[in-house]
Amino acid sequence: MPWAGWAVLAGLLLRVVITRRFGAEAETPLNITAAGIIAGDALYSFFSSILSVG
Repeated sequence: MPWAGWAVLAGLLLRVVITRRFGAEAETPLNITAAGIIAGDALYSFFSSILSVG
């Protein structure tokens, strides 16, 4: 299984654990954190491909 698959499984496991521990009040911080991780990954991929072209 690729590393991305393990990262998704780890993220889902963390989400379940945090949601069960803190309830519905944890949903907004989890969504914001997930959006930040996705945006950071996209920016990293974009700039690493741009900077390695030349």
